[in-house]
Amino acid sequence: MSRSASTAPAPLPVVGPERPRDPTPAPIGPGARGARTGVLVLDGRGAVIAADAAAATLVAPGMPALRHGLDLPSVLRAAGEGTAALAVANALAARDEGEVVFTVHDAAGLARARWRLMPIPRPPASGGAAWTVVVEREPDGAPGRREAETLAAVARELARVGDDGSAALAELARGALALFEAAGACVVTFDDAVRPGDRRARVAATAGTLDSLAGHVTVLMREPSLFGDVARTHDVVVVNDAEHDPRIDPRYGGPFGMRQVLAAPLIIDGHVAAQLCVVNVPRGAFAAPDVELARRLADHGALALRNVRLLAARALAQARAEVAAAVAQVALDAADVPSGAEQILAQLYRVVPSPGKLLSVHDRERGVLRCVAATGDVTHIAGTERPLAETIQNEALARGELVEVTDLRATLREAGRGAEPAPAGGVILVPIMAHGAPIGDLCVRHAPDAPLGAAALETLRLLGPSVGVAMDMLLHEERERARADEERRRDEQLRQAEKLAALGELVAGVAHEMNNPLAGISAFAELLLSEPDDATFDTENREAVRHIKREADRATAVVRDLLTFAREAAPAWGPVALDAVLERTVRVRAYAARTAGLDLRLDVEPGLPPVRGDERKLQQVFINLVANAEHAAGKAPPGARRVVVRAWRAGPDRVAVRVSDTGRGVPPDILGRVFEPFFTTKPPGEGTGLGLSVSYGIVQAHRGELRAQNLPGGGAAFDVLLPVDSGAHETR
Repeated sequence: MSRSASTAPAPLPVVGPERPRDPTPAPIGPGARGARTGVLVLDGRGAVIAADAAAATLVAPGMPALRHGLDLPSVLRAAGEGTAALAVANALAARDEGEVVFTVHDAAGLARARWRLMPIPRPPASGGAAWTVVVEREPDGAPGRREAETLAAVARELARVGDDGSAALAELARGALALFEAAGACVVTFDDAVRPGDRRARVAATAGTLDSLAGHVTVLMREPSLFGDVARTHDVVVVNDAEHDPRIDPRYGGPFGMRQVLAAPLIIDGHVAAQLCVVNVPRGAFAAPDVELARRLADHGALALRNVRLLAARALAQARAEVAAAVAQVALDAADVPSGAEQILAQLYRVVPSPGKLLSVHDRERGVLRCVAATGDVTHIAGTERPLAETIQNEALARGELVEVTDLRATLREAGRGAEPAPAGGVILVPIMAHGAPIGDLCVRHAPDAPLGAAALETLRLLGPSVGVAMDMLLHEERERARADEERRRDEQLRQAEKLAALGELVAGVAHEMNNPLAGISAFAELLLSEPDDATFDTENREAVRHIKREADRATAVVRDLLTFAREAAPAWGPVALDAVLERTVRVRAYAARTAGLDLRLDVEPGLPPVRGDERKLQQVFINLVANAEHAAGKAPPGARRVVVRAWRAGPDRVAVRVSDTGRGVPPDILGRVFEPFFTTKPPGEGTGLGLSVSYGIVQAHRGELRAQNLPGGGAAFDVLLPVDSGAHETR
């Protein structure tokens, strides 16, 4: 019965599962890399009985020739071969256990000498046992020694690279080139794609004839392949006829002159994280010793790469913690939601770089998703909004979990939005949660050839709650600011209303005081006009008096209009002549228009039918519209400031009035809000935000319509459509 004993030091660390290997190392014989063999015979106590000429130099190099009677364990200890001495002594002590085989390794882990002790049967009368000892040794200076020294040097360099993964892989490629005396070498890494079909191989390091492959990326879908065999077997694969082997991709085999290829896996935590490839050796073929050497080199590389990844994972965890803290600080310091969201996206870029990112919030009341910040190649989307049901984020928000859209353009086509411009590639949609409900969405774009890996997705999942808390705080502060602004606006509007009431009383008092002298002036002018012409009152004087009366009557009409506007009166419904209402409106606003350098025009179609309504209320509508138009036209260049009030019959049962200006128009994004209460584009103190809102309500009460639009040539127009008075009696 045979037994094996190993005197080798503890094996090198192996990252991942041990590969199945032959427990008995291949013999080092005369035909293997120049090894030599020596034979000697020992007695039962370990003393030398006989030895051939090679035994002395192989058993204990550098020691005197083995003589009869020398104790072999003592000789080995004196020669510094303590491990061999201990193994021989143990074998002699267990003489009844049969043949003993053991191997002595060097510091690099390569076999240095192989010992085989075989008992020689002797009759009991002979007085003890005897042993035949066969020693095989790799002599100094042979190729095995050079390989061991090179491997040890590579191992030392790999241990020094620290957290620089590129340096580790480059050293591994250079070491393989030197160790095998090969023409070329490279290290191929594999990304951490979530879906196996997306997994890509990247040439991360090269040496020799494979330098031009540096950085090359390919999708691992081709079968059969050398990479696939290595990944399945978790062991070295050798191809010594690369020109005819189907596992060698012809895109690389022929152009790079590959004749022999050896591929060894770098195994980390049970998975092939990278592969070392060596091509074309001077011997013309890879042999069994090359396979063992490649295994050991790959183990060193895997250990270094694992250390690099551990350091990288530690750095990523620290970066995640720093980003989470920075996002929390943004919630405390940001001035508003858009600026805070932009800062959050900038922080996320530190740990998940991507071509573009969007951060959107869900407006539940309006049912829209509003993009509050965007970076990269999607910056133009910031500030836009879309009904939630029409967005690709709808699914992520409904499910409350991360959703990946692999092909954005195809998804938009399926949703009937194929005409919309969209970048190639996919997006990751991360719902932003607060209080157990989605409040928005983080959209992270990726290029078609660079999908986000598992580490990036995990980072987004881990940081999602931090972003949710920060956005919830920012939105809460936005709502509080809006509430405070609303209260301030209401207070200001109340003060403005009080001012208007006081102003109305003042206007009424002034109008009454003005009315009496104006009436006297008009009456005296009328008396003068009734006098006959004489020498003291000729035609020229009579024309002057007529002018005095006309102006006095006009001033009286203005005073009467002011009294009508300021007087509190009960609603009075009946037929209303719009032409008269519009003429009074223009007279009231004429002085303000002239003062501002405006051209105020009135254009009324003749024969306009009356409408039914409250004349005083309709007067208020048109005064508001003309006043707003004057304010807008005042921003036009001098000479181009014009306000036109036009009225015409718009069909058999409606009358239309348009108030247009030559100003800058209404910004399209707020055109739909101009009739909202308290909404104004005027500076603080110049508008209450109630004029158009009140006017809209008055027109609606008259069963009419009030519309706003921008004119093609510039400026804005407000159209009032009112039903023609049918003569029917209505009680309001």
